[in-house]
Amino acid sequence: MAAVSSTEVLQAFKSRVQKAELTALESQPDLLESCVSLCTRFSLKVDDLANEWEAYACNDQAAKLSSAGLAQLTALLAKRSASSSSARKPPQPSSAPRRLVTARPTVSPPLLTKESAARALATPVPSHLKRPLPGLMSPPGSTVNKAARTGAGGFSSPAPSLSVQQTPVAARSGGGGGGGSAGSAGAAHMPQAAYADRANAGARVLEYNPSKLMHAGAIAAAAAAAPPPQQRQRCSVEPICGVGAAARYRYMFAPLEERSRLQEAALLAATAELARAHALGELTPVGVPRQEEVTVVGRVVCESGEGRMGRASALLEGSWRDSGGARAALALDALPSFALFPGQIVAARGINSGGMRMAVRGLLPGSPAPPAASPPAALLAAQRDDAPVTVVVAAGPYTTDDNLEYEPLNDLLAHVQETRPDVVVLMGPFVDAEHPLIAAGAAALPVPGGDGGGGGGDAAEPVDFETLFRLRVCDKLERVLADPAHPTQFVLIPSTRDAFHDATYPQPPFADAVAGGAPLGIGEYADDAVYTLGLPRDARVACLPNPAAFAVGGAVFAATSADSLFDLSCEEAAGGAGGAPRLARLADHLLQQRSFYPLRPARAGVPLDPRRAAALALAPRGAAPDVLLLPGRLAQFARDVRGCVCVNPGALTRGGGGGTYAALALHPLPRAELEAAARDAPDIAVPHGVAQRTALEVRRI
Repeated sequence: MAAVSSTEVLQAFKSRVQKAELTALESQPDLLESCVSLCTRFSLKVDDLANEWEAYACNDQAAKLSSAGLAQLTALLAKRSASSSSARKPPQPSSAPRRLVTARPTVSPPLLTKESAARALATPVPSHLKRPLPGLMSPPGSTVNKAARTGAGGFSSPAPSLSVQQTPVAARSGGGGGGGSAGSAGAAHMPQAAYADRANAGARVLEYNPSKLMHAGAIAAAAAAAPPPQQRQRCSVEPICGVGAAARYRYMFAPLEERSRLQEAALLAATAELARAHALGELTPVGVPRQEEVTVVGRVVCESGEGRMGRASALLEGSWRDSGGARAALALDALPSFALFPGQIVAARGINSGGMRMAVRGLLPGSPAPPAASPPAALLAAQRDDAPVTVVVAAGPYTTDDNLEYEPLNDLLAHVQETRPDVVVLMGPFVDAEHPLIAAGAAALPVPGGDGGGGGGDAAEPVDFETLFRLRVCDKLERVLADPAHPTQFVLIPSTRDAFHDATYPQPPFADAVAGGAPLGIGEYADDAVYTLGLPRDARVACLPNPAAFAVGGAVFAATSADSLFDLSCEEAAGGAGGAPRLARLADHLLQQRSFYPLRPARAGVPLDPRRAAALALAPRGAAPDVLLLPGRLAQFARDVRGCVCVNPGALTRGGGGGTYAALALHPLPRAELEAAARDAPDIAVPHGVAQRTALEVRRI
């Protein structure tokens, strides 16, 4: 790797830090030397280092570009480097005979209550009759204090040591996480106490519209006072067609000619929409010299074609039909503020006297879809009495990076058992391809009755990714669904990082490769099913694509597990003062461009299929969504952006510790007003106004 200079460091940080921080960097040679040293130590390019600092500063708002801040970034990079190094080590061969672990068809056990769990644990069981519950196997030595760790519904977090500690969520529900989770390969020599010993479980990270919040106690009380299930109207989850990939499709082949044709069609459609929405009148082709002020529409591109776009390298590319694909540089000095990224379709007003460079005097960054609205009769039918609709949103990974126990998921489902929300949205990755054990090929689970290495316990045997998903996710959901009175419905959305699913974007919903599975047909495992995920066969589980749109209680939700905001933050060129807050501005890009992922070209690691780009349109039913779920690496946030509640709930797991999830309460529109509107003006759509009647909080698991 070529040596990095101080000048290159300054240039890379110029568009990513505040002016005061840039001045401090210029005036302190030791800071510059520290940056150069970081590039050398971790083999980073200067742009990569600047991106790392920007991501770190977004997650820690108090971080400053100083010696202390760089020291914290160094520690973070060192930890990540050590983790990736350990993941690359080949797994140690086992002396025990290797057996294939597959998902066996099982009958979900009855839901455990606190009383039944206590009775079961208090009754001695002969050792020869002891066996683990399906999908929740007990690790060696986990019989100590099991009664103290059984939570609502029997969801469990295994004891990290003989000194068993309750997790705060489980403690609120009358127990810990109940002995049922299996140990993973390598768990014996990896620290497992980090998650169990977290001190801030349940802490509120942020809140939105707090005056309308229903706290956990109020939600639990409302659930307890609710009428019997046969008398209670269950909130419905209605998938919205036209968003995402409805089923599996062929991908990985898109000729350049077809890519060009699709991009041209998208640009022409966006041009027509911009002209209609803003009444632009006559448009001038890009690159045509004009001495007077003109308006042009085109796609923003980077001059170099690679690397981060800056103020001086932003070009506007016109369509082939109207401009012959001509490009013109954008001079942005006259604008009070701007925010551009590659792939953005904008309208620019200014003077292009020479045809090669346009002095921009005005910029229209897109044409957002109108706010969602519905006939009053439809809203009356969708609203459930006068009670708010409660929604819990979580995003993967769902297990810490030192094991495959899925402890955070156990605690989240215990919380769901306690509070009984109407809908739980679970977004991938569920089996994270970037998890150290999975990336190293060391995914394994205990086999009951196997050779425990002389300790009398179960031996850890290799497991395929589908079976891991079956045992660690689906079986746990079936425990909740085993109670027919439980009102919660689940929405599962995949991720391109799911090791067992199609790595393409847009992504089809979860489905068996062979419907119902196929028998393995090998030796003693001949009846075991393969090519199946074991998804719960219950109407309360909806498997949706990535991205997805769905309606809940009359409100329109849109969600994607792609980290669109982080990718935009790495490529965006912004300047000037008086603009919107950064996270709100990034979310606004999606609404302005009407796309879940408007960045072109997509960043490395995003398997975008250009032939399916139309499925990424962010305008379900021709209107903007009411709630937009955007989990990612940037800081958690919840903001009203153009009447849409944009939410980043964070990840349920961060490294070896716990992460965050979001809880929403959507209060209904006044019934009297809707009835009056349905009587007096039944054909006039009523705006949903979800941003004003929604409360939200993000909490730590």
